[in-house]
Amino acid sequence: MAMKVVTNNANASTSANGSGKTLFFRLFAETKGAVRYQEVEQDGTPTDAAFVAVGSLYLRKSWLGKGVIPQAVTIQLTAE
Repeated sequence: MAMKVVTNNANASTSANGSGKTLFFRLFAETKGAVRYQEVEQDGTPTDAAFVAVGSLYLRKSWLGKGVIPQAVTIQLTAE
């Protein structure tokens, strides 16, 4: 699977051809070196625990770039 991180948040919707999913995350907490995001539905409401695909997502601050902490992250997963 390939992963593309898009730093704008528009839970999991399936692509038109059914080969991928889009997951939505909102900023939950910051640590010294990472930012934690929690999986949410597309409208921003919390995802029911029975339906989460990932749950929590941690991104290293060094990977995001200095001073760049998006409030929401969208990840598109596609099968290859």
